[in-house]
Amino acid sequence: MDLFVLASEADSEASINAFVIAGAILAVWAVIVALLGMRGFPRNRGGERIAIAITGVLFVGAVGSAIADQSKVGERRGPEIDKPGEGPESPEPGKPTEQASGGKEAPGGGAEPGPKDEGEQKGESGKPTALALTADPSGATKFDKTTLTANAGQVTITMTNPSPVPHNVALRGNGVDEKGDVVQGDGKSSVEATLEPGLSYQFYCSVPGHEQSGMRGTLNVE
Repeated sequence: MDLFVLASEADSEASINAFVIAGAILAVWAVIVALLGMRGFPRNRGGERIAIAITGVLFVGAVGSAIADQSKVGERRGPEIDKPGEGPESPEPGKPTEQASGGKEAPGGGAEPGPKDEGEQKGESGKPTALALTADPSGATKFDKTTLTANAGQVTITMTNPSPVPHNVALRGNGVDEKGDVVQGDGKSSVEATLEPGLSYQFYCSVPGHEQSGMRGTLNVE
């Protein structure tokens, strides 16, 4: 990498020197032509053409060396001479860019994992869990879910009943027996209990005949 940088700098200096030399020659030639022109030079059409040709060659050489120098500047700014970890996305020179994982850098290298995604039905450990159910809006005796999952601890199940048929939500199993209010027309029925880890409970509608018709499900506690 150092050799490449030195070579690029050498090429740049050569281009700049060529531009300076070509520009200096063009300037000297312009002064000479101006002085000779004061004495009636050129005296014929052939001399005039020669003077124009020389001026054109010097002008093209100066412009060409200037373009070459700009090209070298663009190459020096290319990614091949960037140092590792010093790309345009780095907030500070010499500081590596942040990892795409979004985690923080852990001591000794690597990235710490981000927050663990919990299911929509799970709460954080030690905190109350709120679960939601909806009765079939057509009036059929069924919930929109037949399985729920929660962390151990305080758990609340809230059922919304958008149908004209009265329903409620109830919970039983392992010493728990709770029943919510019977509601209809977008009413809400809730039950709350403290549940143990590793056990399963049953939620259901306690309106006579509804559980037997299929309005029930299983709540697993982790």
